[in-house]
Amino acid sequence: MAASPIAPTATGMRLNVRLTPGARAARVGDIVTDDAGASTLKIYVTEPPESGRANQAMIRLLAKLWHLPKSTFAIASGHAGRREVVVISGDNNELLAHFAEGGNKA
Repeated sequence: MAASPIAPTATGMRLNVRLTPGARAARVGDIVTDDAGASTLKIYVTEPPESGRANQAMIRLLAKLWHLPKSTFAIASGHAGRREVVVISGDNNELLAHFAEGGNKA
């Protein structure tokens, strides 16, 4: 079993994501381990990667799934790549509960 792709920070949580734009359906996939040993959460969105549309779609999907405001999410790194680091502002315990209840399943 892969380690968790989510980790606490001083102001919330950090989520490692492997984003796939242009998918048939928007969904959250499995937790996978990359070649470097880092765990990432696979996320699929239907939008293309142009002009940040795929990143915006990912944030909308996570916000809807976790029942959190979109403003809670920000992309810390990977804006133009498939590997993203998303920071989620809020209480660590509450955010972990959201992730455990369905943040890694669609």
